[in-house]
Amino acid sequence: MRTFNWLAFLLIIIISSSCTTTVQTFVDTSCSNYRSPDFNRNDINEKGISIMPVLGGGDKEAYRRPMGDALAEALRNEFEYENINSTQQVISVLNKNNLTENYANAIEQYNISGIVPRNFVQELGSVLKTGYLLYTKLLADVDISTIYSMKNAKTITIYELSVESQVWDTELGDVVWEGKGGHASHFGTGALVSETAKGLTKVLGEGKSLSCNTTQDLINSIQQSEANQYAAMYVLSTILSIGLVILLL
Repeated sequence: MRTFNWLAFLLIIIISSSCTTTVQTFVDTSCSNYRSPDFNRNDINEKGISIMPVLGGGDKEAYRRPMGDALAEALRNEFEYENINSTQQVISVLNKNNLTENYANAIEQYNISGIVPRNFVQELGSVLKTGYLLYTKLLADVDISTIYSMKNAKTITIYELSVESQVWDTELGDVVWEGKGGHASHFGTGALVSETAKGLTKVLGEGKSLSCNTTQDLINSIQQSEANQYAAMYVLSTILSIGLVILLL
């Protein structure tokens, strides 16, 4: 009988140890918002794409160059390597053709008016020898939220890095795709740049997304995990109490 009791207690411990929850620590917030009927992902392989210098500034300045490098790496892993012009290659061509001032003026005017500088885009396509340009603007956000469980309230910090991007057709001189690459994390900013670039590459050229993840999805997941952990601890405590009673019988 005593052996049976010990075996029963061990079985209870094994079962109770399986009552664990996995805490989600990140979410991919990448999303496709618009795609022209005349454009798809395969066109990038056929006509090539040039990554224009990433726009940022302020607290996002430190991410600009790393993001440009990460985008080149991610796109070259997904599409034909030789058809992807990196930001450094774009800058080199602009300097070589004395187009840096014209480029800066065109981008400034676009940011003000929202009208793509058609003639200049067509000129860039000619000198860069690619059918598309990737326009990218950095966004960064820190969300401090309070989550609640049956046990207590807890403050969590969510870090998100994202890029708003457009694909400009250098023949039409117009936008043929628009979307966002993004990555939100509960634990630090270490992988934000590379994961954001991968997320953008994944949705680039895809049709409009039916639904998109947000930082709130991550917050909800963490809150649910907290609730599950509390429930699991309650069940474990109850089972251990029962096991103790069995041992004493």
